[in-house]
Amino acid sequence: MAEKHGKAGKKQVKKRVIAKKKPHGSGKFVKGNTEGSKTKGKQPSHTKKIEFAEIFKAAISNEDIKAIAAKMVKEAKKGNVKAASMILDRCCGKPAQAISLTGNEGGPVAIQIVNYAGASKK
Repeated sequence: MAEKHGKAGKKQVKKRVIAKKKPHGSGKFVKGNTEGSKTKGKQPSHTKKIEFAEIFKAAISNEDIKAIAAKMVKEAKKGNVKAASMILDRCCGKPAQAISLTGNEGGPVAIQIVNYAGASKK
């Protein structure tokens, strides 16, 4: 419970309202539930991400990066697929998604053009 001091210095006790779960929903967005709108679990803002990146850049030296990269290469050579994937993604780039633009049985795509200009109106 949150306490506030109102007029004349008296303590006022404010109760939080947490709605009960409805049988059909999780209760997060139920009317009267103030806990559902908190920032818990949300991603930090873009400016916060930039600040975090700057903090890490200041804390990590080139030697640290080299040591981490060497460890990742060592793990990849041992068969660690995650390490190998991370190295290849950063060095070679992530593979592009293949898109197939073919028709039936690998043939050309059939396009039917219908002329409605000459159609009679009813």
